[in-house]
Amino acid sequence: MATFAYRYRLYPTRVQEAKLSGWLESLRLLYNFALAERRDAYKAEKRSVSVYEQKRTLPDLKKRFSRYAGINSQVLQDTLFRLDRAFRCFFAGGGYPRFKGESRYRSFTYPQATAFRLSDDGNKIRLSGIGHVRIRFHRPLEGTPKTATVIRYPSGKWYVCIPCEVPDVPVREDASLTGFDLGLTNFLTSSAGTITKPLRSLKRTEKKLRREQRRLSRKKKGSENRRRQSIKVARAHEKVANRRRDFLHKTSRRVIDSHEGFAFEKLRVKNMLKNHRLAKTMAGVGWATFVSMMAYKAAKAGKPFVLVNPRNTSNLCSGCGAIVSNTLVNRTHVCPECGLTLDRDHNAAINVKLRAGTVRSYACGEAATVGGVSRPQVASKNQETPSFIAG
Repeated sequence: MATFAYRYRLYPTRVQEAKLSGWLESLRLLYNFALAERRDAYKAEKRSVSVYEQKRTLPDLKKRFSRYAGINSQVLQDTLFRLDRAFRCFFAGGGYPRFKGESRYRSFTYPQATAFRLSDDGNKIRLSGIGHVRIRFHRPLEGTPKTATVIRYPSGKWYVCIPCEVPDVPVREDASLTGFDLGLTNFLTSSAGTITKPLRSLKRTEKKLRREQRRLSRKKKGSENRRRQSIKVARAHEKVANRRRDFLHKTSRRVIDSHEGFAFEKLRVKNMLKNHRLAKTMAGVGWATFVSMMAYKAAKAGKPFVLVNPRNTSNLCSGCGAIVSNTLVNRTHVCPECGLTLDRDHNAAINVKLRAGTVRSYACGEAATVGGVSRPQVASKNQETPSFIAG
């Protein structure tokens, strides 16, 4: 079974919005209280407080404080489990959980599908403890709904995210793979030579973002004017994010519909962002998001999706296998061994396709077994035997 999430816009009334905001504030206080309890217990007694100990105090909490009386019990429990997950990440090497400041707790989750239900006409969703909230049901749910997470964006918009379990789609093992290379000059280049130019959404609205941010910095902290200006800044950022997401969705859908199989490099984007000259541009194009979209859309379509080792895909000659030192400035690949001349990104995409080989077995968006392909052998001291590794 695979899990796919569906996000829908909510349009609560003023009364419902006030109730939703009140829930988030109450859950924020509960999160901070539980975090302080764990911290103080360890400082004073060197004792770890478990999530189940804290969960047993919730019935008494609902009796003592009226603000928690109307909140769904499972929503309260999920808040404590969120904190527990944060501590587990800390013990695994992450950062220590932090207290949530005002407006820093932006979502809550119904852990079971019995706490929410869509109306027959699809215009409203019933949320336990909130009521029937108007929803923009722009596409039907597929599969079995599992949970529902209500989210308030910094811009003030409300959404609900519903993950659903759907049966796995059988994948064609005889499908032909197409290699793809992601870049900055050309966002996407296929092994067939097709090029997709990037969308410079951040660059186009950067001046407006700077202007709105300067206005925000002049506002007095805690004032109503600062709150209104912070919403304008959030909406400007959200517009950039929406443009980028729209471009990535449309591009990935076009690629999925026009090819039988897909091979991409397994990029470590976090490491690549350490290049301070290109970090801003790399973060703006959304490589990791695009690869994630391609993976789940390929799984839904029953088409193979392979991740390969990115080592030397730009420097390896796709014609003879020789290593050619290509800097970022060199946009054309010229091989001194076999004389192959073609676009740098096109050469890399062909190498990705060759490295992916033939998919023999496949499951859930990742290649379980990848076979290699042979290439002409050329005597060269720079020659490297290609490694066919799937991520």
